Amino acid sequence: MKTNTFCHSNGGVRFHYRFRFLFHKIMDSEFKGMFEQDDEMRRNELIRKIEHSVENLTLPELEALYYDMLTKDYLK
Repeated sequence: MKTNTFCHSNGGVRFHYRFRFLFHKIMDSEFKGMFEQDDEMRRNELIRKIEHSVENLTLPELEALYYDMLTKDYLK
């Protein structure tokens, strides 16, 4: 049986859609104040929120995120 590395027992697929939903929800709610803050402060705030979310991911979710970021050349 051929398995997809990204799916990883469907945990990756569920994570992918959950991550996209949460990402868009955060961005939509935060977009209004984005231009009111200093760029460096905004960058640090976004990094902090992403780090907090990533810390709570399961191994399959982390693998799915890693694969997704790798295929989009976000990771070298």
